[in-house]
Amino acid sequence: MDYHHYNLMKELDRQVHGTERSKESIVKSMQLDYVETVFGNMKCCADILRGISDGLNKGAVVFLCSAGKDRTGITAAMVLYIAGAANQDIIADYMISSTLNTDGINRLMKNFPVPEEYLTAIPDLMERVKKVLDSRPETMEALLEAFEARNFRGCLEVCGFTEEMQKELADIITE
Repeated sequence: MDYHHYNLMKELDRQVHGTERSKESIVKSMQLDYVETVFGNMKCCADILRGISDGLNKGAVVFLCSAGKDRTGITAAMVLYIAGAANQDIIADYMISSTLNTDGINRLMKNFPVPEEYLTAIPDLMERVKKVLDSRPETMEALLEAFEARNFRGCLEVCGFTEEMQKELADIITE
């Protein structure tokens, strides 16, 4: 088995876990924007899709993240989009995270790395965190609209995940 780590949300990691951690950065991290995440990290997206395609050519792929909905949801949406899935099916796939990953989200909420002084300074912080961890259809709808409006496939090509590679991934996924 091969293991690969892709830092799709490096800004979020710095804000929540790293040296840029502050009350303000924790709150900012709760305004997660999938469109900004994808189009601000296209090289990483191309690398992720290349890694998935390579893995599928070897047999199978598992991809995940800490909560199982943001990075995982974005990655699944990219793969399904490249494979030609209908938007409503991509959204339904994303929404199922709320239903099937309740235990994971609750565990993440329980262990969310927030210092006590932040909880005192921002009384509704954990409610905000919970809201961010919900899978909402409008979040995925906005991303899919941006895929079309900003030519996601063309952006991937610019980053080295060519049209031929995209077709190969689509073929593998839809076999």
